[in-house]
Amino acid sequence: MSRKTVGMLGMILGGLFFSLELYLLKFLQTFERISGSWYEDVGEYMRLFPCNWALVITVFIIIVSGVITFYQKK
Repeated sequence: MSRKTVGMLGMILGGLFFSLELYLLKFLQTFERISGSWYEDVGEYMRLFPCNWALVITVFIIIVSGVITFYQKK
């Protein structure tokens, strides 16, 4: 596999995981409503440690994949 292919796959999978994380924040809020305590805004869950680090790692993977794809030696 060439670096460009690996970079493109990383960007595609990173984007898919990023959108999945954003959708799952709403489900996290729904499950916490069942327990009785929840945040009003879904965005406040991104400040929690596991959600925050998952978001940072996913964005980092997208950035690194973009660098691999667009700044490779030809």
